[in-house]
Amino acid sequence: MGIFSRTQRQHYFLALQKITDQRSASEFDSLDLVLQAVELMEKLTEKKANHFSLNYSSKGYKTIKGFKSLFQKYEEVVYCYVGFSSKETNTCFMVSNPLLNYLKNAKRPDYSAIEISFQIDQSLITIDEMQTLAEELLKTFSFEYGYIHKFPSNRFHGEKKLMRGLFSSSLAITEMDHLWTNHQIGIKDGYIKKLYLVNYINHSQKSNPSISELIQNYGRSSYISDKISKWEVTSEELQELMSSDKLLDSCIVTEDFRFLKNPIATQLKAKMTVDQ
Repeated sequence: MGIFSRTQRQHYFLALQKITDQRSASEFDSLDLVLQAVELMEKLTEKKANHFSLNYSSKGYKTIKGFKSLFQKYEEVVYCYVGFSSKETNTCFMVSNPLLNYLKNAKRPDYSAIEISFQIDQSLITIDEMQTLAEELLKTFSFEYGYIHKFPSNRFHGEKKLMRGLFSSSLAITEMDHLWTNHQIGIKDGYIKKLYLVNYINHSQKSNPSISELIQNYGRSSYISDKISKWEVTSEELQELMSSDKLLDSCIVTEDFRFLKNPIATQLKAKMTVDQ
């Protein structure tokens, strides 16, 4: 059986990240991001957004109007979930801005990352349309890194287990998730999370000697903007590259947690966590 069984329902997963400090996190226009993402999703999938919730609230709204009204009631929005008949379609997206999730006078890390992540049933969208969605948002909101991959849909949002409630959903957090969350500022220093079928990389990542060499020998690369390039690989190339030390040494997330042995890991974690 191949890595993606044809008998399993599949979804495309897209994640885009942007490193922020407190000022840029506070100034980021999450409402505009959600509204543009909804517009693009409805156009590409022909499904209407019909489930909105904010800040992990049990209260949800079914319309854009209700969502806007709810959004304006919050001083800060840390998390937003938007579903497109998600119980039937496994299609939704989430926006998180975790640096806002601290009490006013609480000690907080110097940096965090805004992320938008999409799960879209493969029957509703093509890989080319997924790239259109990604690239529109990359350009408009200056995201610094992202990827598209394909996963089985059974209770998963990308690589994370999705826990569905009556009005909202949450994700199971693993040690791998903490590894990424605590070190993802490394995308500014030439590291990637791991390799996916479609990778949107910034200048520091493309300038990483190991990644630069691999791009020349595998897949195809193109410019999305003056700051972001796209690196696409086939499933076969992905399997081959996942055993390459050149690649694995440039990844933050690996099965052997090798990045934690890198001296820079301690420096990155200090910027993204708070001492207890």
